[in-house]
Amino acid sequence: MTDDGKIVERIATIETKLKEHDKQLEKQQEKNETQVELNTLLKMQIDLNKEQQIQMNKFGDTIEKVNTNLTSLNETQKQFQSELSVINTRVGAIEESSEKNKIDPMKLFLKILGWSALVVGGIISAYIYKGLGL
Repeated sequence: MTDDGKIVERIATIETKLKEHDKQLEKQQEKNETQVELNTLLKMQIDLNKEQQIQMNKFGDTIEKVNTNLTSLNETQKQFQSELSVINTRVGAIEESSEKNKIDPMKLFLKILGWSALVVGGIISAYIYKGLGL
């Protein structure tokens, strides 16, 4: 082989290696672009996680307030039930007292009629005694 043949062979080998290097560079460029995209996505995810953490903290505060309000409501409900029980007892006593003091018109009429008959009978008896001179 001559020097020219060796040079052509070397040039062919170098061109082959150059093509391989070009392919490797393209692949590396794609990997770099992918890495940049991944870094961007990671930063976005970190920001999103921070926002979600803030929202979760607010939600936790809201849940604590709801719990406090429910506890207060339960205590108020217990007080209300206790007061209602006292009121029911008082109403029952008032109704019982009212039944005892209730005026029955028929009984009142009969009582008045009885006393009227007794008074009329007394007047008639007095008139008779007077008429008989006793």
